[in-house]
Amino acid sequence: MNFYDAVFCVLTYKNEKDLKEFISSAKDACGFSYKIVVVNSFYDKESEEKINAVATEGNCDFISVENKGYGAGNNRGIDFARENYDFDYLIVCNPDTVIKKFDLKDLKDVKDEYFIAGPKIICRKRKNQNPAVAKNSKLANALIYKGFSKDRKLFIYAGYAVNKLMKLFSFYYLIKTPTLFQAHGSFVIFPKNTLDKLLPVYDENVFLFSEEMDLGYKTKSLKIKSYYLPKIRVYHKEDGSVKLSDLNVYAESKKSLIYVMDKWKTKKGK
Repeated sequence: MNFYDAVFCVLTYKNEKDLKEFISSAKDACGFSYKIVVVNSFYDKESEEKINAVATEGNCDFISVENKGYGAGNNRGIDFARENYDFDYLIVCNPDTVIKKFDLKDLKDVKDEYFIAGPKIICRKRKNQNPAVAKNSKLANALIYKGFSKDRKLFIYAGYAVNKLMKLFSFYYLIKTPTLFQAHGSFVIFPKNTLDKLLPVYDENVFLFSEEMDLGYKTKSLKIKSYYLPKIRVYHKEDGSVKLSDLNVYAESKKSLIYVMDKWKTKKGK
């Protein structure tokens, strides 16, 4: 079984152009051994062939799976990586990310036995997307849950506003204690031993959205810390695949968030 310092699991949906740029950025930025596993969330034969061609040209592995959502697709990629390679780290990332700087020594500086990590992720609007959520807020969660369950968008906006305020005030905290509740899902780094402890990493009942929250609750329940490592830098073009789909974003967000919050309320009540 071949060894790589890191394996990238890249779930794609119709967006071969983004994938090509991601592969190029990894070649330029990663001064360590790596393998890219491209997981095609099937749309049609034409898009599958285009993505396969990009993956082949970039010396990546390619697998195609039924489109059952973010969690299911990434779980299949993780399974493939574990079955075929030995590695120290696995990175779940979007094809619309561009790696700017990635040095493994920044990960080796973390002394915890189990952890996950999120880099500095700058989006098109020049905002840093990490932390997705700095600290878990009961107030924000209650507002967002009520907003989605009652279809009251004012409550949703209020809940997100609370999270944004907490994020603004969190940066001083992050300098001293760089831990967070939710790492942004577009680029998440898992050491191999942590990955094995989390299996299955993603809840396949969540098609899209709220997978970051679910992972936040899951790592917290297992006493696994999530670290913010800003020396690792990524540019995120944002929602490359979502823009190519006919997904009802509000309806899917509502379904996934209510499911995740109800799930973890039930677990806490046991």
